[in-house]
Amino acid sequence: MQLIGVDELPAYAAHLIDLDKVDLINAPQEIQASDVVWYPNQVDQRVDIAAARTLGRRVITTYLDLIAYDIPQYHASPEAWAAYRALQRRISLTVDGITTISADVADRLLMEVPRLDPTRVQPIALGLDHIKPGNVGPDSDINAVRDQLGTRPFVLVLGNDFQHKNRDFALRVWEQVLQAGVNCDLVLVGLHVKSSSSRESETTILAQHTNLRGKAHTLGHVSEASRGWLLGNAAAVLYPTSAEGFGFVPYEAAALGTPSTFTSFGPLAELAGVADAPRTWSVQSHAKDLHSLLTDPEAARERVDHLRSRIAELTWDGFARQLVDFMLRIDQLPPAEGALVGGAGGDTAALASILSSRTWRATAPLRRLGRRIGRS
Repeated sequence: MQLIGVDELPAYAAHLIDLDKVDLINAPQEIQASDVVWYPNQVDQRVDIAAARTLGRRVITTYLDLIAYDIPQYHASPEAWAAYRALQRRISLTVDGITTISADVADRLLMEVPRLDPTRVQPIALGLDHIKPGNVGPDSDINAVRDQLGTRPFVLVLGNDFQHKNRDFALRVWEQVLQAGVNCDLVLVGLHVKSSSSRESETTILAQHTNLRGKAHTLGHVSEASRGWLLGNAAAVLYPTSAEGFGFVPYEAAALGTPSTFTSFGPLAELAGVADAPRTWSVQSHAKDLHSLLTDPEAARERVDHLRSRIAELTWDGFARQLVDFMLRIDQLPPAEGALVGGAGGDTAALASILSSRTWRATAPLRRLGRRIGRS
């Protein structure tokens, strides 16, 4: 395996460089042609798929989510959003295979790109068994909040303040729990983004907060050790995201013994499968679930146990086996039809011509059959 495009591996993966079959390539002249080139995340305008084909016989990419695809506010202009959407559709038709981190992402991609061959798309859930309980203390970056909390129970909201993370919604849920008679603080952790932020709404809600049963504490980025301490010491985690490709936070909390509440939608419904989690983004449903987790030890234990069972089932070894099997299968297929016109910088008109050709129309029944088989 050749790792290209990074100068060094992150600390958690540094040991992999010692494996006999893993090489970190820094100089372009050292690259040897491979069977498969894999981009572990979806690509953007900086990647040229045509150039990637000089490095490998087949090109596979991974779609993590369609959040930026769906939300125009996350782009500088309507034109930039339209260009990004067109690029993602074009990329999907010019690579030989696509993995997604949940079936929800795969289904959305196939819906957005109906000419995409479903036999070349494979959902492979990420592993969860890397999350290990530990007793490591936090770093000094949260000393002030720790001192303010003392022994008070707190609810943790973890994530940058992108609008789809719904941190302002989380504040409303927490306030309703306080009104129901529960005493607990709230800790908001995550950076403020430059645009498409819920910061203004959060500030307005906090300025109006008068309930003395709890105080809100706001932190920016925290270290990995401090993040782990917060997850492990929170009374509960509130994670009301409305756009996800996977959703790690509830599993991370459960691995450390902390229950979490979240909306059961998309990949969280598919992979977590928590039957009694809120089904909608209503303040009342989330407050009711959070209240239960904070006041009923049995409910909290059941939530943790259920998510831990999913952690045991979704392993990185399983991910690796499925990924290698998919690569072997794609390697045996002919190049994707869209590959004939190049990569991200390819001729859009030529690609459109190929995909409206007689061959494409003639093979439509086979593709529909393959989709039914793939979903059965």
